[in-house]
Amino acid sequence: MASTTSDCEKLTRNISESFGLISSALRKSMRIPVRVSYLVFKKLDVIEDNSLPFDKQEIFNQVITYLEESVYAKKSSPDMSFIKDALMQVSAHIPRDNKQDWLSIKNYEKILCAYNKLDLDDKKAILKSAKEMTTTMLLFQNKILLKGGQFVKSFEELSDYSHGVAGVVGNSLTNIFMNHDKKNEDRYRLLLEKNGRYNRSEETGIFLQYVNIIKDKKKDENNKQHFWPSESEENYLPVTLEEMVKHAKEYFDAAKEYIATLPRENFGARVFSSAALLKAFYELKSMIKHDDPERGRLSGLRKTGLIIEALRYTTSNRRINKLAISN
Repeated sequence: MASTTSDCEKLTRNISESFGLISSALRKSMRIPVRVSYLVFKKLDVIEDNSLPFDKQEIFNQVITYLEESVYAKKSSPDMSFIKDALMQVSAHIPRDNKQDWLSIKNYEKILCAYNKLDLDDKKAILKSAKEMTTTMLLFQNKILLKGGQFVKSFEELSDYSHGVAGVVGNSLTNIFMNHDKKNEDRYRLLLEKNGRYNRSEETGIFLQYVNIIKDKKKDENNKQHFWPSESEENYLPVTLEEMVKHAKEYFDAAKEYIATLPRENFGARVFSSAALLKAFYELKSMIKHDDPERGRLSGLRKTGLIIEALRYTTSNRRINKLAISN
């Protein structure tokens, strides 16, 4: 597995330097499946891109079939030849200057081989989230077609989408942490228990996804795309940035509670998760007006004692802090 692991670690850093660096805080038994999960989900995200002209459902089905065969058929090396032509079709439509997307598709064989080498429980965690993710992606792609380009019509729909593409990733990560830290299994199960509509793992993923969506808002507006909730059925106009930030903050406390619930013994997972929250924290804070009282509430993050040792570790590492804020 050494060469496969080495290939995946290098590929992770090439696709996302910040994720590669932050995930290095995890112990090896967790770091490898977490990075492989990132690469699998990144590949699905690239396929979802609505500007790519091909049958996404067919390609999703082929990828999921491979993941399933690795888990349930227990094949030592499932046949991936049936995926090759489909993914080469995807890569043909990705500009070479889009390094992250191109690498994630071009290296599909390394990614799938690395997945196949994981422990069974880790593969199951990734597979479950991948199936939910592709189901959500196809559901909302169909909504775009039905609504003539309108992605979502309410914040409830936006949360559902964010849950399907990011909340389930939170579940996958928590399950991987739990798979390699059985003595603290009860702590992780708390994060997987439903708390109303979602659990803490899912709400954390939703918060991070909201921040990513807000960052992309101007790009979509410039392209005259409607990927934003509209409470008005008359004109479907995108909502304001302030409204988007307001709804993102609804999940902020859940994200803090997620990190606070992680076992203290699993310092790497706390650093890894805190870094992701810090990155989103700085990005969201930068989009809030200086006279907005909510800006002070966000600033309170570092004053609450929330995993203070992990936050101190993260912010004291200049390279990590720089990447977390800039990427």
